[in-house]
Amino acid sequence: MRITQQGLKITLTILCLLFASFGLNKSLHAHNSPILVCYSTDHFPPFIIGQGEQIPENPGIQIELLQEVIEAEKTNITLIRRPWKRCLKMLEMGEVDMIPGASFLESRSKYAKYPRDKTGALDNERKFIKSEYLIFYNIRNASDLKWDGETLSGVKMHVGAELGFSVITHLIEDGFNTLEVENTAKGLKLLDMGRIDAFVSFPNLVNPILEKRDHTIRHFSKPYLSKNYYLIISNNFYSTHPELSERIWNRIPAVKREMADYLNKKYF
Repeated sequence: MRITQQGLKITLTILCLLFASFGLNKSLHAHNSPILVCYSTDHFPPFIIGQGEQIPENPGIQIELLQEVIEAEKTNITLIRRPWKRCLKMLEMGEVDMIPGASFLESRSKYAKYPRDKTGALDNERKFIKSEYLIFYNIRNASDLKWDGETLSGVKMHVGAELGFSVITHLIEDGFNTLEVENTAKGLKLLDMGRIDAFVSFPNLVNPILEKRDHTIRHFSKPYLSKNYYLIISNNFYSTHPELSERIWNRIPAVKREMADYLNKKYF
């Protein structure tokens, strides 16, 4: 059968429209797919409630904020819990879309997007939370340990911290021999046994463990480090949905203000 030049043009036009329609439908499908969020298995009250991979009915301030932010965009969210370092690896591999509560590290910025202002600097107006690392010590074994808010002296062995936490980088830069542990409970056990000189962590992680038993563990009043924490987004998700990603970051400050009273009454 002979195809005229005019017929060929019509056929090509129809094919182009079909491919464009397919691409649009694929894009819309990806846009409407649930956003896959990974967060830590650590019990980190009031921000994260519960230990392990189970997601409780009342998951904590951080998770409820994120659910509200994403659902306000008429988008569904799927939550999974994994050890912190595993979440980061999954984001790097493009297996999850977002992680809430990550501090800034240059190494992370190679595979994750942070909220930025017009100059390209970190946008702290759109941060997720702010928290502090404290230095914990055992009064039985730390007679020489001193911390004045700037210098930690009297360390003879190691300073412990949890695997994958950004504070490890700061401890190494300050010249300490560090010991990375699987979880907070393990770090406190080593501190209690005198196997490390100090353990640097969040009070939200440490205090619930210490409340359950007698102990000789204390902390210095001045924080070792105060840091902002952000919702980080995978490079793949951001490149596919840049406008949605920016809208989600933009919503964070307003949702925090709107939900403040409700969340304070629920979790404090």
